[in-house]
Amino acid sequence: MSALYKYYAHELIQYNPQIGNGIKGFKQFSGPFFEGFPDPHATVEHMITEDDLVMTFLKHNSYTYVGILEGAAYQQNNCIRNSC
Repeated sequence: MSALYKYYAHELIQYNPQIGNGIKGFKQFSGPFFEGFPDPHATVEHMITEDDLVMTFLKHNSYTYVGILEGAAYQQNNCIRNSC
């Protein structure tokens, strides 16, 4: 989360209605994720930009899930998935 201040725009307008704007909104939304997944690793597969819009396609290479997220308590190793 400390890298947010280096790479994330403070005034970012988030178009996902579940996430608030800027760093504060991202931290509120993703905080539980990073508590449950303490070691995420992802690769940028594609990045599309147009004017001030950016879409990033990530391949989540591996992570370990520990704790409770959305009411589920379990541990899962080496999850692999894609997102954008």
